[in-house]
Amino acid sequence: MLWNDLAQTNRTIFFHLARSESPVIFGVERDELLKLRGRGAGRIRSAIAQQGRLPVQQYAISRQGDGRFRIGPEKQIELTQADAPLVRFGARFVLP
Repeated sequence: MLWNDLAQTNRTIFFHLARSESPVIFGVERDELLKLRGRGAGRIRSAIAQQGRLPVQQYAISRQGDGRFRIGPEKQIELTQADAPLVRFGARFVLP
């Protein structure tokens, strides 16, 4: 799935964890995000505070065999209370 496909078919809202030089990019489906209390990254922080942990999809960018880039889910991760203050709205993908 290319970026255009991802943006049109999967209403994913992207966030990042600002915990290192290479931030962890994760996404939450828009419908699921709207079920959480708060605004922006505050929704994620609120859910972590309430539940203790929050499973999310980590995303990555990779080069395909034809030279095009793909942005897609890489693995499921769990955010914990230690991650909560590091969550930021939006994400910047850097091409390898």
